[in-house]
Amino acid sequence: MKVLVIGDVVGRPGRDMVQIHTKELHRRHCTDLVVANIENGTGVG
Repeated sequence: MKVLVIGDVVGRPGRDMVQIHTKELHRRHCTDLVVANIENGTGVG
């Protein structure tokens, strides 16, 4: 099983990067699962 792990997604820029690049990374590396740490991904604060 191949897992793509993305850590420390922060704010709007981080969310935008994940949205733009995750599909390509998933396709390129033939991952079975994508996990992202988005606890700091909110724009609140």
